[in-house]
Amino acid sequence: MGHRSTDVVNTLAEALELAEQVNHPAVQIMFDFNNTGDETEPFDVLLRKYYEQIHHVHVQEQGGKHLGTGNAVKDYVKAFQVLKDLRYDEWVSLEVFDFSPGGKKIAEESMSVLREIEGTLV
Repeated sequence: MGHRSTDVVNTLAEALELAEQVNHPAVQIMFDFNNTGDETEPFDVLLRKYYEQIHHVHVQEQGGKHLGTGNAVKDYVKAFQVLKDLRYDEWVSLEVFDFSPGGKKIAEESMSVLREIEGTLV
């Protein structure tokens, strides 16, 4: 998470360092598209760099909104291509904070975006 959200762990490098210090299989790192504010590298580069250690991916638009309310189709394609190329087979979950549009609308719009992204992958 970026420094605006927390002062504990702000980058994947810090998360990995903490996980390695704990050295327990229950402590792993995740990639969260919305919480990469302090990272200096693009999503796809980060995913390649930390692929072996990433065991969960959170998907949402930048700013914390559900998929379909921003630029995820354009911004996330390279990242999902990396996940496909490297045969990522662990968890990917939709992260939602604002449920005011309603669960059905959020699910439909988010699934539409994921399908659109999937359709661009080679």
